Amino acid sequence: MPKKRTRGRPRDDRICSKCGQTISLPHTIGGRITQKRIERGYSQKDVSDRLGCSPSHVSWLELDKCSPRLNEMVSIAKFLKTDLNYFLEYKKGE
Repeated sequence: MPKKRTRGRPRDDRICSKCGQTISLPHTIGGRITQKRIERGYSQKDVSDRLGCSPSHVSWLELDKCSPRLNEMVSIAKFLKTDLNYFLEYKKGE
């Protein structure tokens, strides 16, 4: 029987649609946004209000279905009180 997901709680990993490999959630930009948003206690609605977009757009960003524009990343980083480099860093092997 599959595990139930708790609403608003991110999955630990995803399957890459291009190569089929498992991607650990915090290793994607969307995963890092989700992780910091939840750590700070904000909802997707809170982030969308700050960005001036819909909560569904924030959901798409977090699911890596679309890429954030630079100005969105700057706004998200400021709102979540996180260095912009945290979202953009790449570590070898990820």
